[in-house]
Amino acid sequence: MIFCLENSIKIYLNDDLKLEYTDEDNPYLSGSIGIAAALYGNNEPSHIHFDDIKVEYCNGLFLSEESQQQ
Repeated sequence: MIFCLENSIKIYLNDDLKLEYTDEDNPYLSGSIGIAAALYGNNEPSHIHFDDIKVEYCNGLFLSEESQQQ
């Protein structure tokens, strides 16, 4: 799960905070998401699977109960 609010980014894996970063110099305050797959070193295509992708934007606020606890 990735939470972005203003200049703060938090990345969770299985509800465990793995990375927290605050960009004081050049924060992205708006934008979009992208999902991509690259070629392997031998130029063979990657095989990727995505599950439960959800993007929420609520004027900079997270509205789900789970998000409010973070």
